[in-house]
Parts: sequence; structure tokens; C-alpha cells
Amino acid sequence: MSLQSPTDSAVSGADPTPSAEAGAGGAPVCFVIEGETEDGKRFRPSDWNERLHGTLRALDEDEYQACHDFVHLTTMGGRKCVQVDCKLREQDERLFNFFLRFARDNKLRTREFTAEQWEKARSNEGG
Repeated sequence: MSLQSPTDSAVSGADPTPSAEAGAGGAPVCFVIEGETEDGKRFRPSDWNERLHGTLRALDEDEYQACHDFVHLTTMGGRKCVQVDCKLREQDERLFNFFLRFARDNKLRTREFTAEQWEKARSNEGG
């Protein structure tokens, strides 16, 4: 599975195929948009992830109910992040691509996770 949409470049300008890290343990189940740019700078404003997550409120009630379980605020390594479940692509490809474009357009670091990797990452964060 690739996070690249048919009309978009790959996330963060990376190779459009799944990362070797994600491919090693199965298909990616989610990707995380990190609060850090590709050149290592903290992304601003400080509440960027809450604002991005807040875009879900612009959906109508049915769309919101269908999609809100697939996008979560989280932290990794002390950085604010947004976690997007890959199931969102099946639910609402337009919204899935919105999150991919946001990361790419803002040159934000992203990471793909298999189920095993995500569970391990979350346990390391204490959540």
C-alpha cells in the first residue's frame, strides 16, 4: 500500500512506495504527521495539530461521525502529531488525501506504521 493518491506526489516528497520500515512487518495501518519539518524545525503555530484535527468539524454531521474515529491527536518524542488511520482512505479518500497534501505542502515529516510498530510506538510513549 502506498500513501500516494493517484493525483498527489508522495508524502513529504518521499518515495511513493511504502517505507522499508513499514513493509518489514506488514502493510501500514496508519501514518503520523509529525510537528517537525523535513529540515528539523518545530512546526508553528504551536496548536497546529488541534487546528488540523478541527477541520473535521467542517464536515456535515454524517461525514464527521464516519471519519472522526480515523484521525487522532497524539505525541511522539515530545512532539505534537496527528495520526491518520489508513482505513480513512476507504471511508473518505478526499479527506485522506487532504491530510497527505497538508503534510506535503508544509514539508512535515511523516511516518508510516504497521499495527505492530504502532502498538510499540504507543507503548513507548506511555499511551
